[in-house]
Amino acid sequence: SAFDILGFTQEEKNSVYKLTGAIMHYGNMKFKQKQREEQAEADGTEGTAQ
Repeated sequence: SAFDILGFTQEEKNSVYKLTGAIMHYGNMKFKQKQREEQAEADGTEGTAQ
């Protein structure tokens, strides 16, 4: 794989996979507007994975 060619260790590859999964998970979060325009909070729902 490309990671092997670049010399990544198994631990480094696992870290990349975990980080990528976390980014994809949080990419599905939805936010609701709060009273102040520049504030938002998670609305407790997640988008559906495609």
